[in-house]
Amino acid sequence: MVVCSSFAGFGYCLHFWIFPSHPLHFYSIIYLVSKEPYLEPLLKLCYFCLELIVLVQITSVFLCLSTVLFSLILQTMPLIMKELHIGLKDYRSKDSLREIKNLFLTYRTSEVLVKLWLLLFGPIFLIAQTLCGQLGLITSVVFINMFHSLDIQAMVSLSFVCICIQFLWMSVLAFGGLIAKKCIVGLRSWKFVKTKSNFESKYASKYRKGCKPIQIGLIGVFTIKQLSLPKYIYGLTKGIFRALLTVMKNKG
Repeated sequence: MVVCSSFAGFGYCLHFWIFPSHPLHFYSIIYLVSKEPYLEPLLKLCYFCLELIVLVQITSVFLCLSTVLFSLILQTMPLIMKELHIGLKDYRSKDSLREIKNLFLTYRTSEVLVKLWLLLFGPIFLIAQTLCGQLGLITSVVFINMFHSLDIQAMVSLSFVCICIQFLWMSVLAFGGLIAKKCIVGLRSWKFVKTKSNFESKYASKYRKGCKPIQIGLIGVFTIKQLSLPKYIYGLTKGIFRALLTVMKNKG
């Protein structure tokens, strides 16, 4: 049922990307084709059940991911983005956390927790990057190229869905870029950690060079960095203009 509802929801969006001038409901299309009035109540009921299944599935997945994400943000991110930095004044933790014996262990523990989380949810970032880019590209081209043939309902639906999805994904890219930036600044600040001996100073320097900034995404394939958001906007804009030029060239 989950697989069927997933393909049904994707097919629902795909249909209106390819045929944006069609009515917004499948049952109205089938009714016009079949021209059997008694089928309309049955098709409406089936369509309502299908929409309800897709809505419940999306909501449950969203709540699960949100719970895990917010638990990670509330527990780990304050340490990575502020408390493990050296040289700040407004800390909310004890100063002993920024001593060598606790600083390195806490950072490595946070890094392991983030990596474990990314092993479960990392592929979602790669899939979302691809789907959101294609969604923005296709929707923009359809909206601009077929503006005069779209009715108000289709225009509002396409615009609302595209804007919401793009805003959500851009927010994720911005947050991921902020995490990467803060981690880089934090690792650089470890140069000023207080040491008790020359041995501790050398150990801290080597350990700092061996640490990598924490980045979210699919490890080894796609990670969100500081420039991920500008690159995404640039690639989306470039793709839209290329697609429009290709469409205009084929029409001409």
